[in-house]
Amino acid sequence: HMTMWRSRQAYHIAALGWIPLQYGHYAVDLFIVLSGFCLAISLARRSRSQIEFREYILRRARRILPPYYAALVFALGILAVRNLAGFDSKGDFSVPVTPASLGAHLLLLHNWSPEWVYKINGPLWSVAVEWQLYFFFPFLMGMAYRWRLLPTVLATMGFGVALHFLPGSPLDMTVPWYLGLFAVGIAAAIVVFDPAPRYARLRERGPWGLLTLAALLASLVTLHFVKATLAKNDGSQEAGRFLFDPALGIAVGFLLVWLSTPRPGSLALIVQRGLSWKPLVALGVMSYSLYLTHGPLVDLLGRAILPTLPSLSRDTALFAMLACLPAVIGVAYLFHCAFEKPFIARPKPRLRLETNPDAPRPETLPGGEARETPSLPSSETSVARRAAGS
Repeated sequence: HMTMWRSRQAYHIAALGWIPLQYGHYAVDLFIVLSGFCLAISLARRSRSQIEFREYILRRARRILPPYYAALVFALGILAVRNLAGFDSKGDFSVPVTPASLGAHLLLLHNWSPEWVYKINGPLWSVAVEWQLYFFFPFLMGMAYRWRLLPTVLATMGFGVALHFLPGSPLDMTVPWYLGLFAVGIAAAIVVFDPAPRYARLRERGPWGLLTLAALLASLVTLHFVKATLAKNDGSQEAGRFLFDPALGIAVGFLLVWLSTPRPGSLALIVQRGLSWKPLVALGVMSYSLYLTHGPLVDLLGRAILPTLPSLSRDTALFAMLACLPAVIGVAYLFHCAFEKPFIARPKPRLRLETNPDAPRPETLPGGEARETPSLPSSETSVARRAAGS
């Protein structure tokens, strides 16, 4: 939200441009990969690609849509409060709210037009993308098991990037290359959880730490290229995302496999323990609500606080921004309790994948022999599942 805070003409915040939070929108890349990863776990454990679509999409709707629509009402309420308080709307992409933009949000189609995509509550653009990706999930699972993993990832990534080069790039608002990132998450889950011997060998022998490091370095090189050439020529920070997003998505896929298959005494095991820190786990539990509500609330607090900051130093301004975090997290927690938690199924419903009552349980191999299932760190699983809405 550095862009949101920079947008006020009365506040000279150029000195804060160094803050890494200005790249926060790239976190969506991470969560798209995590979404594919989490959704594929239960199927990968059974080496299955078939899914009962109706039950699957109803589960997704029950988990994602009630908090989403509550967040839509919450954002409209914030806009009403701003209007009553007399705050101006300079630099605000969320207004005006038109019948067309409201209708598009209700149908989760607002990412299809630049006139709608950031209206009402800017971060909701990625929820629309996520919802649309859910309809491709059964198809991508089938591809992963029929075509194998690498061809699936390359085909979906290539298809999405190719759409960028249509005249005028009319589909860029839908971020079509996210289809490839979603497939990366699915592929990572199959490598980690599928009990088939070929995947067991792959996760045990693969140099996942080195692959993660190499992919992260490649993504940084790609980002430097994008900022030095495409973004500079285009004048937009969004330019070149069709290159950087896939590079970062591949790095996240390798990272997930590395963290999920740690060797004794390895760095991955230490990172796992760090991610299991209880405050991180707690944030993971409510991360979807935090994502849904933080945008309008940060904007409201910014418009209330910024007029008092023009003469303050960079450090004082940064402190003022950080001081808003408890309020943002507190509101997100209340929202989670009221609108998200009631729709988290307990116990979690199971997919109807098998009709044979004597079929082996997910925790066993054929013949009843117990197997060890690699597990994702509890905090990362929580963050991923809430972000992915699983």
